[in-house]
Amino acid sequence: MNILEKELEAKKTWEHYVEHNELPEGIPPNPDEIYKDEWKGWAHWLGWIGGEMN
Repeated sequence: MNILEKELEAKKTWEHYVEHNELPEGIPPNPDEIYKDEWKGWAHWLGWIGGEMN
Protein backbone atom coordinates (compact mmCIF):
# COMPACT_ATOMS: atom_id res chain seq x y z
CA MET A 1 0.00 0.00 0.00
CA ASN A 2 1.47 3.36 -0.97
CA ILE A 3 1.20 6.60 1.01
CA LEU A 4 -1.74 7.90 -1.02
CA GLU A 5 -3.69 4.71 -0.29
CA LYS A 6 -2.77 5.03 3.39
CA GLU A 7 -3.98 8.65 3.40
CA LEU A 8 -7.32 7.61 1.88
CA GLU A 9 -7.72 4.71 4.31
CA ALA A 10 -6.86 6.97 7.25
CA LYS A 11 -9.34 9.62 6.11
CA LYS A 12 -12.13 7.03 5.79
CA THR A 13 -11.35 5.76 9.29
CA TRP A 14 -11.53 9.30 10.67
CA GLU A 15 -14.80 10.00 8.88
CA HIS A 16 -16.28 6.87 10.49
CA TYR A 17 -15.37 8.16 13.96
CA VAL A 18 -16.79 11.61 13.22
CA GLU A 19 -19.98 10.20 11.66
CA HIS A 20 -20.63 7.92 14.64
CA ASN A 21 -19.72 10.60 17.20
CA GLU A 22 -16.90 8.42 18.57
CA LEU A 23 -14.22 11.08 19.00
CA PRO A 24 -12.80 11.55 22.49
CA GLU A 25 -13.66 14.80 24.23
CA GLY A 26 -11.43 17.64 23.08
CA ILE A 27 -10.52 16.07 19.72
CA PRO A 28 -11.84 18.22 16.87
CA PRO A 29 -13.72 16.59 13.98
CA ASN A 30 -11.78 18.80 11.56
CA PRO A 31 -8.13 18.66 12.70
CA ASP A 32 -6.90 19.46 9.19
CA GLU A 33 -8.52 22.87 9.54
CA ILE A 34 -7.83 23.46 13.24
CA TYR A 35 -4.14 22.55 12.94
CA LYS A 36 -3.65 23.70 9.34
CA ASP A 37 -0.26 25.34 10.04
CA GLU A 38 1.19 22.08 11.41
CA TRP A 39 -0.90 19.64 9.33
CA LYS A 40 1.10 16.71 7.87
CA GLY A 41 -1.79 14.63 6.53
CA TRP A 42 -4.35 12.10 7.70
CA ALA A 43 -1.90 9.22 7.89
CA HIS A 44 0.33 11.25 10.20
CA TRP A 45 -2.64 12.41 12.31
CA LEU A 46 -3.79 8.82 12.85
CA GLY A 47 -0.34 7.45 13.53
CA TRP A 48 0.74 5.91 10.21
CA ILE A 49 4.50 6.38 10.29
CA GLY A 50 6.81 4.53 7.91
CA GLY A 51 3.98 2.39 6.54
CA GLU A 52 2.92 0.98 9.92
CA MET A 53 0.42 2.11 12.49
CA ASN A 54 2.19 3.44 15.61
